[in-house]
Amino acid sequence: MKLKNNSTVIKNQVCGDKLRPKWVERIENPYDLMICLKGPIMDVGAGISRFKQSFEDKRYLRLDIDFDEKPDVVGDALNLPIKNESFNSLIYADILEHTSDPFCVIREAKRILKSGGMIFVSIPFLYPYHPHPEDYFRFTSAGIRELLEREGFIIEKIRVHNQGIFSCINRWAIAWTYDKPYWVRILIQPILHLFVKLLSFIDLGKESFYVTIFCLAKKA
Repeated sequence: MKLKNNSTVIKNQVCGDKLRPKWVERIENPYDLMICLKGPIMDVGAGISRFKQSFEDKRYLRLDIDFDEKPDVVGDALNLPIKNESFNSLIYADILEHTSDPFCVIREAKRILKSGGMIFVSIPFLYPYHPHPEDYFRFTSAGIRELLEREGFIIEKIRVHNQGIFSCINRWAIAWTYDKPYWVRILIQPILHLFVKLLSFIDLGKESFYVTIFCLAKKA
């Protein structure tokens, strides 16, 4: 089977739903950090199968605490029902902010990850409160580095996404539309997209204002 490991495939799956159309995202795609992940892969707190098609040539499993999401494994990220050193790669996509003890979560990740295995983490920094079921924490890029290095991970890459004041305002406004009627999203999101495109050349504070952090790290 042909390897589907390009960043375009992953971006289409992550950003191509009705709530977050592809055209509202910037051209750069931080999810291409996931291309190097090798199977078996565990997607922790996966919910819907956002990445399944991208890794269909590898052993890809979803773990979620919600049985209604029909994951491959039902479990809590704080106490994973997985044997030690069972996986080559782990995905924690927008999960850590919803856990009451992210340091414990990363400690569990280290336990089930094989030596030399990779972990991909994405986590918001400047982003609205979004309880699913609860929303506890925000991390800076320095914070996510500390979180992983404290547990013995070696940072491979860190990227920040949606940088600058106007980009943040744009993403906050788009997030506001998520629970609104579909016609509201269709009406407002193109305006927001145009807003950030017109002001991108003067987008201020790119070093300090960013929405999301993407990190790839290796277990020593």
